Amino acid sequence: MYRLCFFIFLTNVNNFIASPVGSDLASSFLEYNIVPDVVSVVPDEYLAVKFPSGAEVHNGNVLTPTLVKDLPSLSWNAEPDFFYTVANVDPDVPSHDDPTQGQVVHWLVGNVPGDDILAGDQLMEYFGAGPALDTGLHRYVFLVYQQPAKLEFDEPRMSNM
Repeated sequence: MYRLCFFIFLTNVNNFIASPVGSDLASSFLEYNIVPDVVSVVPDEYLAVKFPSGAEVHNGNVLTPTLVKDLPSLSWNAEPDFFYTVANVDPDVPSHDDPTQGQVVHWLVGNVPGDDILAGDQLMEYFGAGPALDTGLHRYVFLVYQQPAKLEFDEPRMSNM
């Protein structure tokens, strides 16, 4: 698969924080240690994230967990004839200071034609951010990868817990 675009936001029980508006993507990924904690290279481009509440995630804005509890829409510079895999992970479980449980997947969709996520194969249902009380900020990372071809997923599907 080819790396394409990423987006990060941080959260605790009270809010989401991303890197400053207009900042360089590489700086954001380095500042929040997304590189090297989650991925090894800085992404090629941004990913637009919008929630049904009307809240849009931009680097630097603050959103409450209630605004981001429902499945977001995503858009990126997708090629219509290609398939993509979309993931949303939290690498800070149980906390950023003690990430001993590794990354937790919050959403996973494969075989997304273009940027039509609803037409993809949902491998794991979306569940919004909800870190435990007093665990500090959690980084939530959206990742989009271009697939080399349509893939066969025969793994069991997972619900959102």
